[in-house]
Amino acid sequence: MKIIDNLQKNGIVWQPDFQSALDENGQWTASQSFKCKPEDVQELIPSRGDACQKDGWEVLKLITVQVSEAAGSGWETVTCNYRGTVYEFDDEAQDDIEPTYTTSVVTQSEPIESHPKFKDLTPSQWTDAQWYKDSRIIRNPDDPAEFLKYKYECTGDGDEKVCKWILDTENPYAPQGEIEALFEAYDKGFTAYYSPRITFSMRYASNQPIPAATLNKIGKIDTPQNAPAVGAGRTWLAMGANSDQSDNVYDVELEWMLSGAEGWDNDFYD
Repeated sequence: MKIIDNLQKNGIVWQPDFQSALDENGQWTASQSFKCKPEDVQELIPSRGDACQKDGWEVLKLITVQVSEAAGSGWETVTCNYRGTVYEFDDEAQDDIEPTYTTSVVTQSEPIESHPKFKDLTPSQWTDAQWYKDSRIIRNPDDPAEFLKYKYECTGDGDEKVCKWILDTENPYAPQGEIEALFEAYDKGFTAYYSPRITFSMRYASNQPIPAATLNKIGKIDTPQNAPAVGAGRTWLAMGANSDQSDNVYDVELEWMLSGAEGWDNDFYD
């Protein structure tokens, strides 16, 4: 190793051992070593964040360094480890990133009243549903197929006027449409049901923070690229964004939630 033996003070020799690897999110890692004299190591070790010395790989930045010495060699080997990405997500085109996608389907408890079966109930029927829960509409004890409704009735005048709730047995209540099915659900003790919750997420590595345009979409109806095909009328809502920064690499995850059959309400989420 005459080149090493003849090194001047603070001289280095980069070795032909450059290696690199690309992960599934578009993040590169690489390493390359150089040799120098032991007394020069402390002054020659590069600083964290310095660019890679390999031509064309300057986008990678130094993250760690290892120093080793071969016994009796008279020089030391400094291995530099780099990390970075050439990808920049501009929120318009995704051709320059290599994201990974995840679709998650779970169930969550929802109030029985929110079941799609009852979506067409009228305000008056919703009032009747609350009355049934409050026992102001009941099943006829003598004929369970029939419903009776309490009414507020006043008798007398002046100081002798008396008002109270009484059961109207002369005018049976006749539920219309799905309201009777809701009554039956209450009778069976159903207060909630399990509804599927579908989320879609995209994870990628970038050399830039999350774009402002992406952050401004959070809480709004959106159309994520490469999301699963869904039924007509359903829409996606941008739910959140997470970013972990390490040196010059931003590990970003974006998440969307799928609506019910009617889609997210444009009046609130557009």
